[in-house]
Amino acid sequence: DVLLKNLRKMKSKQDQEASIRTLVTQTSIATIGADDLLQTYEGREDALLRNLNKMKSQQDEIHSIRSLITLDEDIVMGSDELLQIYAGRESLLLKNLNKKKAQQEKDARIVADIESLIAENDIAKLTVEELLRHYTGREELLLKNLNKLKAERDALEDIESLLVKNGI
Repeated sequence: DVLLKNLRKMKSKQDQEASIRTLVTQTSIATIGADDLLQTYEGREDALLRNLNKMKSQQDEIHSIRSLITLDEDIVMGSDELLQIYAGRESLLLKNLNKKKAQQEKDARIVADIESLIAENDIAKLTVEELLRHYTGREELLLKNLNKLKAERDALEDIESLLVKNGI
């Protein structure tokens, strides 16, 4: 029973050491190697593992921020400048960038739907750009109105086809 307990402890310690070595490699800690860290944190490997996980998480967050900034043409500041402004609040910056990206994707879908409905319903009086300019900030209302127009036209077409079919 004691032997089994000791073997489990050894296995756990080996797994923990492997995790630490992996995290040291992933976080690119060039100045200190995994062996030096393990020696420094001997007996406190849990704390080392927590710190490395936190460091890895922060690096992943910064990488995500840089990617989102690079993809967004509207952002005039560089990623280093934004990261400096949001130092210590990187998660807030990431949250805001993700919200902005989601809103841009939603807006793009709405515009695509509007363009499709205009083409489908042969609305030639105004261009898509003119309609969007007229409904600035109310694109969802425009989309709702165009869908309603399409439904009404479809209903009229159904009625017309029934009348023709019945010879009326």
